[in-house]
Amino acid sequence: VCCLLALINIPSATAFNALISLPTIALYISYGIPILFILIRKLQGRHPNYGPFKLGRWGVPVNIFSLLYIVYILIFLPFPTVLPVAASTVNYAGPLVGAVICIAIGDWFISGKKRFRVPKSAMSLN
Repeated sequence: VCCLLALINIPSATAFNALISLPTIALYISYGIPILFILIRKLQGRHPNYGPFKLGRWGVPVNIFSLLYIVYILIFLPFPTVLPVAASTVNYAGPLVGAVICIAIGDWFISGKKRFRVPKSAMSLN
């Protein structure tokens, strides 16, 4: 399957660039969401339960820097890779991410709410 996906580059470099950008954008979004919510909790004074690793007073600045970096990447990653921009050279990763998010939200409202079960932690079973 990976070899077949790599062959997309032969007929269309645009499709290949979108195929590479799409998971990268999704990865940064998935990193940004928990960082944002942990930062909000820290700023409200409701610190989460920490594990063995803690940044101490550097936690909030590192979280803010990481969010700024993620926003920077999410703005510039979907840009076209060549100039002049034409329909054949546009990076379609941004609209693809939007389509995937819309499909996921639609699936949630159609059938996801019925299928989802909240996981029980081992601590709540005691």
